[in-house]
Amino acid sequence: MHWFHELKFFLAAGIFAAAGAMSAADAPDKKTSPSVTVSLPYVRQPGRASNQFAVWVEDAKGNFIRTLYVTNYTGQGGFRIRKDCLPTWVRRSGAATAAKAELDAVSGATPATGTQNYVWDCTGADGKTVPPGRYRIFVEGTLYWKSRVLYTANITLGKEPSTVRAMPQYSVKSSSHSSMLGTVSVACKP
Repeated sequence: MHWFHELKFFLAAGIFAAAGAMSAADAPDKKTSPSVTVSLPYVRQPGRASNQFAVWVEDAKGNFIRTLYVTNYTGQGGFRIRKDCLPTWVRRSGAATAAKAELDAVSGATPATGTQNYVWDCTGADGKTVPPGRYRIFVEGTLYWKSRVLYTANITLGKEPSTVRAMPQYSVKSSSHSSMLGTVSVACKP
């Protein structure tokens, strides 16, 4: 009977709580942060002068917001060696004058073949959340030497979730490496 008296003491003192119970302060925050996920099928191509791509965000007026990803070769200065390497991203991002640390933060190894996902947390380069409104997502790929593709998706950050398909624009009608990047999909979560 000794254990029964101890249990009554703990219950009366509020020390013993039911499993899974939590205080209001411990409850998880129900509000989630907005995000945008850019998904694209990538097929690694054989040979040189290919397999380079970048994913970035601009506002509706064409002001650069931030880079989500760029392949290492380009991000580490390869655009200085090969002028045909992601020229749209280089020009719009200001990569030629960007600090090395800034480019290191967004560059990564060329991925293996498969679906790639890049998430924008809806913040600008300064780390502050951007206001709701219209934005543009870009994916540029250097397919093979001067052959490139530029995907563009117009999105609206607001109260409703949405998914849009980016539209491609090719620099050359046909390329032996045109399968490098497939249909780009952009999903917005408020």
